[in-house]
Amino acid sequence: MYAGLALVAHATGKPDASAPELSEADGARIRTAIIIATFDELHGRCTRAGGFSAAQREEADRWQANQRVDELRAHLDGAGLSATLREQVRAASARIIEQLAAGANPCAAAVKLTRTADAGASPVVAITPVPAA
Repeated sequence: MYAGLALVAHATGKPDASAPELSEADGARIRTAIIIATFDELHGRCTRAGGFSAAQREEADRWQANQRVDELRAHLDGAGLSATLREQVRAASARIIEQLAAGANPCAAAVKLTRTADAGASPVVAITPVPAA
């Protein structure tokens, strides 16, 4: 199902001939942000549909803890990505859900996403502390 996360690679590619190439760090941040945004949307849909089973909840919670998702989410929603890149991340996440998970059980899709190679790197992105003002 999520072999289509190749959309992540497409979303982090060079959008047009005039756009600058992304650095490896930017690409990693964008891939991470797309995975988290997609998980968050699927998680919300899952909750509205009745929620995770106990086993699914355990797996999703373990992934979030192991990957420090709350820290990553806060970083990427703040200094980790520009507003422009955040908008591109939201669009890429919406495309992934539309193309790959639209008809799927959102709880199963969210858990399946956590099992992908892109979601399993540890840690996915190095968090650089924002200097104190």
